[in-house]
Amino acid sequence: DPGGYFIINGSERVLIAQEDLASNNILVDKAAEGSSATHIAKVISTAKGRRSQLIIERRKDGIFYANIRGYRIPAIILMAALGLASEFEIMNAISLDPEIQNHILPSILHAQTIFPKIEIPPDIKPEERAKIEEEIRKRTIEAALEYIGARVAIGRPKEERIRRAYRLLDEYLLPHLGTDSSEE
Repeated sequence: DPGGYFIINGSERVLIAQEDLASNNILVDKAAEGSSATHIAKVISTAKGRRSQLIIERRKDGIFYANIRGYRIPAIILMAALGLASEFEIMNAISLDPEIQNHILPSILHAQTIFPKIEIPPDIKPEERAKIEEEIRKRTIEAALEYIGARVAIGRPKEERIRRAYRLLDEYLLPHLGTDSSEE
């Protein structure tokens, strides 16, 4: 009888085929026809009995979104929450190829709507410029965490939203790379 049926010591046994995506590997594919996305990248991250899926999709409008535990977050905002707080850092972290960087521009322009707008005067001293740039960096990271927290902890106080955003990133974003922000 086909189908994986066996008799072992008088007992009937059945083999059930299971298919699972490769853990801790990035799988990239074109999206199905009629989908709102054009390309999809998935990572099923598995570590220490914990399993989490990260999906990055490029929508038809050119904006990249990350889906973590059902929360859809613009990918650039996710990168800012992880510490890449300037467009320059984000672009260079993704690719140094100008053609690929052009594909990222719609996402960066979309993300700029939530980041703080602070102009640095051109005639400022270098040490003061560094202080202002560091303040912009802190505010950008906080704004990104608050954006994520507003989706995770709706209606909660700001401190709790930021704490829950940190928890989402620490525990569910690629846990095979570590689940504690102090791990190197």
